[in-house]
Amino acid sequence: MKLVKSIIVITFMFSGINSFSQQQSKSVDANGNTYTSFSNDPSSSRWYVLDNGLTVILAKNSQKPRVQTLIATKAGSSSDPADNTGLAHYLEHMLFKGTDRYGSLDFSKEKIYLDQIDNLYEQYNKTTDVEKRKKIYKKIDQVSGEAAKFAIANEYDRMLQGIGAKGTNAFTSFERTVYVNDIPANQINNWLTIEAERFRNPILRLFHTELEAVYEEKNRGLDNDGRQVYEKLFENMFPNHNYGKQTTIGTIEHLKNPSLTKIRNYYRTYYVPNNMAVIMVGDIDVDATFEEVKRKFEYMEAKDVPKQIFDNETPLIETKKITVIGPSAESLMIGYRVPNALSKDADLVKLVDLILANSKAGLIDLNLVKAQKCVQAYCSPSLLKERGMHMFAGKPLSGQSLEELEQLFYDQINLLKQGDFDMNLVKSIVLNQKVDDIKKYDSYASTAYSLMDAFVMGNNWSDNLASLDKKLTYSKEDIISFANKYYTDGHVVVYKKKGEPEDRGKVDKPEITKVEVNRGKSSAFVDNILKIKPVNIKPQYLDYKNDIEFSSYGEGIPIWKVKEGDEQLFSLYYVLDIGSFHDQKLAMAVEYLKYLGTDTYRAEDISKEFYKLACNYGVSTNKEQSYVYLTGLASSFDKALALFEDLLANANPDKARLDQLIARKLKGRADAKLNKNKIMSHLRSYALFGDKNPSNYVLSNEQLHSITAEELVNYIHNLGSYNHKIWYSGPLSTNDLKSTLDKYHNIPNSFLPTPKLKEFKMLDTDQPKTFFADYDMVQTEVMWLKKSNELDIDEAAKIAVFNEYFGGGMSSIVFQEIRESKALAYSTYSYYASASKLGDNNMVMAYIGTQADKLEEGVAAMQTLLKELPIDEKKFLNGKNALRQNLETSRILKTAILFNYDKALKLNLEEDSRKLMSEKLDDITMDDIVNFHKEKISGTYVYALLGSEENIDLEKIESLMDVKTVTLEELFGY
Repeated sequence: MKLVKSIIVITFMFSGINSFSQQQSKSVDANGNTYTSFSNDPSSSRWYVLDNGLTVILAKNSQKPRVQTLIATKAGSSSDPADNTGLAHYLEHMLFKGTDRYGSLDFSKEKIYLDQIDNLYEQYNKTTDVEKRKKIYKKIDQVSGEAAKFAIANEYDRMLQGIGAKGTNAFTSFERTVYVNDIPANQINNWLTIEAERFRNPILRLFHTELEAVYEEKNRGLDNDGRQVYEKLFENMFPNHNYGKQTTIGTIEHLKNPSLTKIRNYYRTYYVPNNMAVIMVGDIDVDATFEEVKRKFEYMEAKDVPKQIFDNETPLIETKKITVIGPSAESLMIGYRVPNALSKDADLVKLVDLILANSKAGLIDLNLVKAQKCVQAYCSPSLLKERGMHMFAGKPLSGQSLEELEQLFYDQINLLKQGDFDMNLVKSIVLNQKVDDIKKYDSYASTAYSLMDAFVMGNNWSDNLASLDKKLTYSKEDIISFANKYYTDGHVVVYKKKGEPEDRGKVDKPEITKVEVNRGKSSAFVDNILKIKPVNIKPQYLDYKNDIEFSSYGEGIPIWKVKEGDEQLFSLYYVLDIGSFHDQKLAMAVEYLKYLGTDTYRAEDISKEFYKLACNYGVSTNKEQSYVYLTGLASSFDKALALFEDLLANANPDKARLDQLIARKLKGRADAKLNKNKIMSHLRSYALFGDKNPSNYVLSNEQLHSITAEELVNYIHNLGSYNHKIWYSGPLSTNDLKSTLDKYHNIPNSFLPTPKLKEFKMLDTDQPKTFFADYDMVQTEVMWLKKSNELDIDEAAKIAVFNEYFGGGMSSIVFQEIRESKALAYSTYSYYASASKLGDNNMVMAYIGTQADKLEEGVAAMQTLLKELPIDEKKFLNGKNALRQNLETSRILKTAILFNYDKALKLNLEEDSRKLMSEKLDDITMDDIVNFHKEKISGTYVYALLGSEENIDLEKIESLMDVKTVTLEELFGY
């Protein structure tokens, strides 16, 4: 009933009411507890406050039998002490290590060593002599090894896995630290018991290995040019505030000199109930859930939270220009100071941002992106509690200077300042955002994050709800006045230029001895949690005949309509069984479409019209399929379809725009060769498939130049001439859908033949070989790659169990051994990857991203795991139970049902694959997983190695196996 009510409320919002005062009222629940609620609240959230000040925000959403949980603290990097930056972030890491009741075999014995470690770190931090510091650290390492004999690594993660949680994680930003879990609805009590204990008395155990993981995270940031640019922008925008003075991850110097005493003091200062919130959105009984939260968390004691006072910022009179040098492609970032999130003008900042760029019809969207005057251009506000910034960012064309790109942004801002924009755009912005709200409140996770943000920003949920209607109250004069006040010469520009960076430093490898993780052991607290068996949730697998209404259109074109679709929104797909591996020019034509107009509309006008209708259109293509799609507000379906079909049928060739597109594509190709993530992706494909592979199967630069506008437009005109299916989700009946299609969707007398598919076969990996690509970076990344057998659907359950056990998360064997025990990497994983279609080969993949000076140890550690599987029966059973719960609580809804059915057909399945997996799950044993490892994981691999040639001993690798250094031209095919 709550969902129905939410839909009615949102529909009511569309009536055009301009009142932006939300009624806030106090009510009493069934158990006599007082809560705050809000009129016209599509989330139907209740805001409770315990006697100790803990905020509890609850909302019911029954889309899935799951609950998104967030525990938020109003403290982040801006609360870090100036002499211990990064503290909030590594405290976040430590809150996964347990308490005196879990995470330890015998806390009384462990504590003796933990106290010694505390004292040793204080000595270490006060010592400046290098040799003395080394001796102290050696002692820290030794005592940590003794303490670890009593520690049980990852017990928190094991518990969350055991109760079927997904997305277990946390994050820290300027003014918040948030702990995240998505749990089954029948595990609420267990989750609350775990979390109440987690925050009762956290113990900073296994500290020096976790700190090494933070070091690695810092090094990854040093390899990220975008992060360097962002940090420089904040540093120069807000020099008098901690937003600019310090970064979330902290300085190298502070990371090298942590204080457990200060971490503990920080926790006691900020992790207090009057500074925290428990947020739960999902399939809950709100009354009963609040009672349980109150019972579990009322032990917490309120304390005064210190208020940090910062000096006012010195006015920016002139433009301040900064340059960042790094190996990635050139880019630009501009920042203007604007009002903060709590200002009365915060909604005006957001409105101005959307007038400039809303991804469809803003000034930047039309005049820069659609006009192809640069490779990339966008803007985004960063509204924090005490400061606000409006950020503009972009990437230049080949031959275009960053200064020229900068001027293009100024030109758009000047249009705003001069009032050269259509105020009707504001109505379109509000309508499109209301559509976004329908999607947001349909998602239990998105709703939870919105509520969390309101809490962190001062419980301003009422303002959040009123924001859209408030935007309609601003006049053109308000916007012009605002623009002229804030977008002045006083701003900051950061030029990201390509080159060899100055020494950014790195956190050097400390000497860490492997610590015990006590695999297979558990505390009484964890055992008690995991033996509690809640009432099972009945799984809901798809019954395709009942969930999809099958029909046909014209001469046998299949129509698949979701029976339980959206009421206010629609999705329409024309699904073509032709993709870029059938015809490489098709993908180019698809990309070209958004820059074309018709005899009736220019390309810019088409974007505006769709935005007015709160609809979106496009064509996407993958290797074997293409999707011609139209989505948006259901009441706009008829007009949107007419406009879309007219574009597909009557798009006009435009040589100038094609030339621009080719120039941008060539620049994008050049930029890709400077992106380490893309280089590694191509290197992996090269290692598995050889020099001609799926990643470099693209049109050559010469072929691009030879394409004509008329040729590409013919592809667009003929999209409906290929054999296709029609998918629909929305409020229309099948007959009404057909009637609408009759008006606009033209069907040819005969369909065009489908070109032959280009296929690639994976190479044998029975001889070890390393494929190396050079890149200027602090870290080194290595992948293990192995060809396996062809896809076999019957193996799906076994593969899922193996991945969960071996390398699928923070409680997995790989994570425990390489990160927790040996501190050899921040990011590491391994999994057995199933092919996407019958006849293709599965593969094994493993990964480590680490410092070059730890590469040899990291490789050896992963090799050992790939050769021999450690046995932990408890971990195995826990993982299998987690999979069972995820199967029981997973729900496939709306358009996703159609994609699922399409995939099932390709795999020759008549039933939901989740049902087949569930039927096989119970029979899988630990012996099955051991044998799976022996048969499919153990053996010979090829390696993809990415790093700086200066830091890697290639000669040593060459003494062990064949090494091929691969050029960027070989990797990318151009």
